[in-house]
Amino acid sequence: GAVGRLVLAIALAGGGAILLRRLVLPDPSPDQLRRLDGVSVIALAIFVIALMPAVSRSVLEAPAVFWFWLVTVFAANFGAQLVALRWLPRPMPGRERGAIALIAGNRNLALFFVALPPEITAPLLVFLGCYQLPMLLTPILLARAYRQID
Repeated sequence: GAVGRLVLAIALAGGGAILLRRLVLPDPSPDQLRRLDGVSVIALAIFVIALMPAVSRSVLEAPAVFWFWLVTVFAANFGAQLVALRWLPRPMPGRERGAIALIAGNRNLALFFVALPPEITAPLLVFLGCYQLPMLLTPILLARAYRQID
């Protein structure tokens, strides 16, 4: 059941996004794409903080817990990306190194929360909410590191 829900969530979200893009913005300019990327980052960051009660509650009631998880997930995410960028073999083309480095740090753990029961996921919501922030902010905060790829 959980696997079916996970596959369904991915199919609906991905299919819906493809359909919406083809209907609303079939041939975007590079400038439009950059603007959409920026708006997406801001909207998703607000969504994560505002709509995930565990994160909001943690920020208000236990800020030390929130800051612990926020620092931890930024260190884990960005650390994995930077280590991969630095230590992946140099003969590898830059685009491949960048893609592998990005994957090394960014994991969309929220997909698993769609498929698992709440009693399993509830204790992990602060971690999950915090983990979304480095994923969303990678293009802004690590842009320089990615521009320096071979």
